[in-house]
Amino acid sequence: MTNLDRLNLVSEMAAGVAHEIRNPMTVIKGYLQFLGKSVPDSIREQFCIVLSELGRIESLITDFLSLAGNKIVENKEQNLNAIIEGIIPLIMADATERGIELRINLAEELPCLMLNAKEIKQLLLNLTRNGIEAMGQRGTLIIESIIESDTISLCVEDSGCGIRKENQEKIFDPFFTTKDDGTGLGLSVCAGIVRRNNGVIKVQSKQGRGTRFTITFNAVCVK
Repeated sequence: MTNLDRLNLVSEMAAGVAHEIRNPMTVIKGYLQFLGKSVPDSIREQFCIVLSELGRIESLITDFLSLAGNKIVENKEQNLNAIIEGIIPLIMADATERGIELRINLAEELPCLMLNAKEIKQLLLNLTRNGIEAMGQRGTLIIESIIESDTISLCVEDSGCGIRKENQEKIFDPFFTTKDDGTGLGLSVCAGIVRRNNGVIKVQSKQGRGTRFTITFNAVCVK
């Protein structure tokens, strides 16, 4: 109940600041992009840094708003494998840049689920990028879809540094992070996406051996 109260508070804050921050920032970014065409070479690097930081703020606001409990999403009949295959090129690019092996194991003939494809893609990107960061320059990233008698699961596994046992219950809390430059919103966003798509997310991890996230959708959601 305490965790739910915290999520509700974040949701209310997110709804309150959405237009107040995003609208003026969009104006600022637009003018900076326009002025960038005539920026002298002597300050071009600094100008690019400013635009890059504005991009980070945009990303942070997007993550923040994704926590909103009152966010309305439209779920449609989707094939989970098709969603995974559609985002693989982007994940492959991230993995290749770090020298990480990507393995894809998809169950055959998956029935469709009622999902929001855009949100599931964001979920996959968040989880895979976390895994890639945890592995550094080498390792193996595995993405799986699994069908059992009454469930369909999406699994993302890495061979990275793992999560300490005492932190595993906190990782989905808003603003909890062990990264020096982290916001603590990425996994909270993932948890929100899973809830809105009628799933359950669980984590298994051992320090020094890697982490496995499993998102399970009940067969009741299957059409």
